[in-house]
Amino acid sequence: MSSSTRQQQQQQQQQQRKMHALQRRLGEYVSSYPISISFPASVVSSLSSSVSEEGAKQKENGEDEKIESQAPSSTSSPLRTNDTLVQHRLIESGILFDVGSSEEGEDEGGEATANNNNRVYQSVGAITNSISYFIDDMTKTGCYDSVRVVIQPESQQQSETQQQPEEAQHCKLQVLLKEKRWYNLYAGGGFKHESTSGESASSTTTIPKVQFETRAGLTNLTGHTDTTSISYIVDQTSNTTWSFLHDRPLYSVFQENSSLYDLILNNKDLFWNGSKVNLQLRGVVDTEDFEFTRSCMEMKRLVGARISNVRNAMGDLSSGGIFKYLDYTITHRDILPRKHPNIPYTCDASPEIVSQSGQSYKHSLEYNYKMNNSACNDRFNPTEGYDLHYNVELAGPPGDVGFLKCSGGVALHIPVVPEERRQGHSRQQQNASLLHQLCSGLSFHASLNGGLIRPITYGGLCSPVTNLADRFFVGGPLQLRGFLPAGIGPRAETGGSSTPGGDAMGGDFYYTATAAGSVPFPGIPFLKNNGIRLMGFANAGTVSSLNGGNIPLQSILKSTRVSVGGGITMGLGVGRLEATYAIPIRYGPRDARKNAQFGLGFNMG
Repeated sequence: MSSSTRQQQQQQQQQQRKMHALQRRLGEYVSSYPISISFPASVVSSLSSSVSEEGAKQKENGEDEKIESQAPSSTSSPLRTNDTLVQHRLIESGILFDVGSSEEGEDEGGEATANNNNRVYQSVGAITNSISYFIDDMTKTGCYDSVRVVIQPESQQQSETQQQPEEAQHCKLQVLLKEKRWYNLYAGGGFKHESTSGESASSTTTIPKVQFETRAGLTNLTGHTDTTSISYIVDQTSNTTWSFLHDRPLYSVFQENSSLYDLILNNKDLFWNGSKVNLQLRGVVDTEDFEFTRSCMEMKRLVGARISNVRNAMGDLSSGGIFKYLDYTITHRDILPRKHPNIPYTCDASPEIVSQSGQSYKHSLEYNYKMNNSACNDRFNPTEGYDLHYNVELAGPPGDVGFLKCSGGVALHIPVVPEERRQGHSRQQQNASLLHQLCSGLSFHASLNGGLIRPITYGGLCSPVTNLADRFFVGGPLQLRGFLPAGIGPRAETGGSSTPGGDAMGGDFYYTATAAGSVPFPGIPFLKNNGIRLMGFANAGTVSSLNGGNIPLQSILKSTRVSVGGGITMGLGVGRLEATYAIPIRYGPRDARKNAQFGLGFNMG
């Protein structure tokens, strides 16, 4: 390569660096540009066929066109969406409206200010982020095909003597909503996931079943992003599920401008999230199949009401991914022992399961808090951060079961060795030690989960013994690897044909602990680049009954099961997928063990 060619390349590189620096400075300047947003925002309907050709071309440029400098010409049609809802969602997303008050706007990181003329200004960058939050929130309600926000300059009506910040502009927001139809119908198939470890599991350990589902729904009838659905599901074993769900913002239940209406919208400290606080009414008729762990099925008929900080159980941007709710339910339960396939009127289950069979009524109040890995660098396969979840449930009269049930867990992820990002293949890199390559991106993981249930008799109105349906069951992938679901703990002497080792009876106390290390999959760039990691782990845990109401520490230590092993993990859009091989090194003679396992869940157990 000649010296002149080399000089030309160097000059081109210098020019590119200058252009990048200039573009970065321009972007920083635009992001810091102050504008004032007048209240209220205008809310109109926007149909795809009415968007102008210029607006359509701008929309093709990417997600940044959610915020446009000019509004597309459209023919407005009546909207069902309530205007008050939209204004509150904008404010809760971080938009600081200028309402002409004498109060100064809050200065958050220098992004919002107020001048002597009582105008509230916010930087373009801050407004962009807030509008992104708003669009994400409105889209997740499921009521809109598209949500767009346009920034329009206001007509200049200020007097020439009015002082304003240098180069600042006064603008107005226009929200363009394309609403979905007021009804929806669905028929299709999929997989039904039934928990085999009970609600106490630190992860979603489920057995999938093929199912056929039909569903009819109503969308945004009241204009408050309310949804109503009725569904019917039948699985491969002919078990059916009926469900009714109605979701709507809590404030919309009360009369407009009433004290409760204003309290919910304006008191975020008490009601968490203003207009996003959700009320869910539901009714469910379902049958859960536990024949492969305890030779019975459980039929449930429940009605309930839930108040949650957001509608989406995975949380959203405004909640930081955190999901919390207060739930009130009345449940009729019927435990049905497995029927013998050959002998009529005979149960194919242990005497202990048969004695637990029959009907029970649960009347409970429950509080649940989940961080959903929101403090981690990756929601489904984290390598750095921490997670926390807990649940408290109180049951009592008029039901015939009484208890206080608490469960929860914490997880910690610590990066140990930074991941090596190699851009070239120099001789020094090729001669790097094999150990250093294998340890690149090493992270340490630790988790601890536990639960306790204590019966409450309420003066003899409720049973002094916990019901089988309320106990803890432990085992399975993502919880206690090397053991089958509900594979450890108290067991009956015998079991049905599907549980030859004895039916799992569950316990009143459980804990599981995990220590693990993981690295990006070495040697195969395709697997490494897709987030697949190698993992080595050690598990410990137990589940036991509380005789006499005390926690027998010595008995818990003696009954603790331990396993070690390794596997691969991958974060998917719906959870954490793992395939592992575990070797139990401490187990009981009647434990249900399995070395190779495959699981899909959320938390790391």
